[in-house]
Amino acid sequence: MFLCVLLVAMRCECLSGGENLSAVPDSARVAPDGDATGQMGEKNQDVHGTLNAAPSQEVRLVPWSEFTWAGSPRCTMDGAQPNLSTQIRPIPAATVGGLYFGSLTWLHFYQKRTIWAAGSSFRIADNYDESLSANYGGHFTGGYFLSYLSTEMLLTSGFGLKMATICGTLMGFAYQFYVEALDGYGKDYGFSPYEFYWQTLGTIYYYASYSWPALQDFVPKTDYYPASSFGQKQKYLSKTPIDDYSAWTFWMSANVHHLLPSATQRYYPDWLNLAVGYSARNLGYPDRFRVLVFALDFNLAKILPKGGAVWNWWRQTLVFLKIPGPALEIQMPGQKRLYLLYPFKVQL
Repeated sequence: MFLCVLLVAMRCECLSGGENLSAVPDSARVAPDGDATGQMGEKNQDVHGTLNAAPSQEVRLVPWSEFTWAGSPRCTMDGAQPNLSTQIRPIPAATVGGLYFGSLTWLHFYQKRTIWAAGSSFRIADNYDESLSANYGGHFTGGYFLSYLSTEMLLTSGFGLKMATICGTLMGFAYQFYVEALDGYGKDYGFSPYEFYWQTLGTIYYYASYSWPALQDFVPKTDYYPASSFGQKQKYLSKTPIDDYSAWTFWMSANVHHLLPSATQRYYPDWLNLAVGYSARNLGYPDRFRVLVFALDFNLAKILPKGGAVWNWWRQTLVFLKIPGPALEIQMPGQKRLYLLYPFKVQL
């Protein structure tokens, strides 16, 4: 699949002549902290933690000032300045491509031993009632995150920014569709049209966020804690954490600081977001129930210190993780609870 994506990207770049932005000469390359790089052939330390030789005049790069998400600087996996048009970097491409596809291969065999262990003929079946629709949150978030991860892998491999985002979105969609298709052969599962719709919506939302920056202030997040750790029951007959929707909560987090007018941003901390979440508990049991949660959310990219290239990328990626914090839980129907560290029962 990676070779197909590479060939398509190179063909599209040749036809389009690259992305519609001007080339960045070596003398104008500026790191996010405002320090200009040196002349061609010199080595330069940028704030992303990498020590690289300055590229040749022919390499077209995205200015650091334009490589942002929700107003904050982005990082590539190895800290290198991203390309404006595709020019494959063989060693990084082999490294991150191997890790990416190796991880997906491991995940495939893990699911084959668990979720898909018992097979059947292909069937179409939805399970919205079984999981009280919590599975849709998982598929939406999964589509978004896999599109992000695929885009990051392609950027580090040398794809141009726009082409990496397009191909990364398509790769996120393709993998999710592949998994859903194999679910169709699982004895206890089935191809779920509505899961397919929600995971497709997640990939579309990722690309839409790239195209319309206003959407970047609203990011899907997730958390997973074994249901027993906060006094609930694991989903009945759940085979892996992947399908134990009693243990997951799926969130949409709003970047309040960036949403505020510039004049008032200094009065609000840039690390404090607001989030709304949905889950279901005790699935498969008579006392199952839906959960709606309103919570404070912490932007880890703003809290954790900067470091080397790999750490900075992980720090950026941790924004998809919702960590415990104060929350109001509404158990449907009706019961409300305040938590200090949701979902753990340290209640106010």
